[in-house]
Amino acid sequence: MNAELSNELKDYMNKKGYHHIEVELVDSGTSTCGFAEVSAKFLTDKQAEGMEKKSRHVLDTELGKVYCTAVFEFDDKVTLGLRSFFGLKDITFTGIHGWRW
Repeated sequence: MNAELSNELKDYMNKKGYHHIEVELVDSGTSTCGFAEVSAKFLTDKQAEGMEKKSRHVLDTELGKVYCTAVFEFDDKVTLGLRSFFGLKDITFTGIHGWRW
């Protein structure tokens, strides 16, 4: 399975020297009211070394790889994009789910 990157995300990654993305599941770790959220972060080539062994799924993109370090459910199409909130950059994604009802 491959992942598509938006043009805005590709431009930003090339500008900043990122080639890979890690997608992980952040868990509250409580037993009374647990929650989990899918989170993503940029990786340089050096940071991505050894991620193949840690990852449960690896998706190819035009720039590099998306390393998924948790068990996820995937739609037929996975798309990653970029949004900006008060100057902070955040990776958006569709087609990757931590769990579904």
